[in-house]
Amino acid sequence: MPLLRHEPQGGVRSLDELLGIALALEQEAVRRYTQLAALMDRRGETDTATTFRALIAEEQDHVQAVDGWAHRLGRPTPDAPAFLWRLPPELAASWEELTERTRLTPYQALSLAVVNEQRAFAFYSYIAASAPDEPI
Repeated sequence: MPLLRHEPQGGVRSLDELLGIALALEQEAVRRYTQLAALMDRRGETDTATTFRALIAEEQDHVQAVDGWAHRLGRPTPDAPAFLWRLPPELAASWEELTERTRLTPYQALSLAVVNEQRAFAFYSYIAASAPDEPI
């Protein structure tokens, strides 16, 4: 099964768009890992919850890195929520499908994190391949 069902629509035409998409992607990962950490805590899977908290910290570092990248480029911090619609629908669908299960195992939760990281990489690969200019 492909990581993304469809090539991203519209392409990315500016660094501001790329920054907005990157920030939205990282903030969404923080939000979803936070949900999974809480879910694992409620289910008594404390080791898995601890792993997700480490992933949250990593993704928060990525949020800060995107913000720093924007400032180094002389651009304002993007409005990430304005770019959520640009993210691959497979990301949200996979989170929703898995967290609605009545018995989510630690393996399934961690597998979802890995697959969604791979989807993000594929998404960025599509962006790079169709970028109109070198900076993007």
